Amino acid sequence: MIEVRKLDRLTREELRGLGHDGYVTDSKYKVAKEECQERTVIRIELVKLKEPFVVEWPEASDDDLERYQRMISQGFSLGAYEEDKLVGIVITEAKSWNNSLWIWDVQVSDKHRRKGIASLLLDKLTVLAKDAGFRIMGLRYRTQMFLPFRYTTRPVLSWTGSICHITPITIWPRMAKLLSL
Repeated sequence: MIEVRKLDRLTREELRGLGHDGYVTDSKYKVAKEECQERTVIRIELVKLKEPFVVEWPEASDDDLERYQRMISQGFSLGAYEEDKLVGIVITEAKSWNNSLWIWDVQVSDKHRRKGIASLLLDKLTVLAKDAGFRIMGLRYRTQMFLPFRYTTRPVLSWTGSICHITPITIWPRMAKLLSL
């Protein structure tokens, strides 16, 4: 049985134990925004790619791990455990200037993917964020991240039923998405 609890630390060995950090997909989301004086319409359409899109993120650097430890020390990052073995993480950063909680990393071990663990982590995080009084949560992901977010965007969108803001980001490897709690 999977238990979700707050992370108090994250070691390089635990990160390595999660396995492959990346994905392969044959689809992506195409995002279009239309504005006029009366309304703003944001359309998200799933489109097939001509060739599979492969992403492999490099191993976390010492700077990455140090940044993760600072975020974890805020008390809003979570781990999914199976018999005390870390099998999934969600790393977050609280931003006091705008009372928001940003999700920086969601990762589930190779052997545990597509079993609802990311959704469990995000559901628990939603309760934690609401209880802490955060105004919004931010989640960034690539428009090509169809496969890993195919299952988790439905729960994310149902957290509130509304999207406050969607902006494609090409420099940072994910698309910004602010969700109202």
